[in-house]
Amino acid sequence: MSRYQITLNRRPGSLLDFVPLQDVALAYVQSLEALCDVRLESASERQVVISFLWSKVGSRDIPQDKLDYYGLERAG
Repeated sequence: MSRYQITLNRRPGSLLDFVPLQDVALAYVQSLEALCDVRLESASERQVVISFLWSKVGSRDIPQDKLDYYGLERAG
């Protein structure tokens, strides 16, 4: 398995603004079934980088509706 990275930002106006970004991002990533060995690589007030292993065959599917639920958006 290959290690992948995802960079996340907090979406402006999120209801979870009071929770540290790294906690919200880790909760989001750990809620996805196919991701394992999740690691926080770096974190700031504005951006979080998380690495993970993808355990399914095929492309990595990061559902947008779950990003919205957690008040996150992909960076870049």
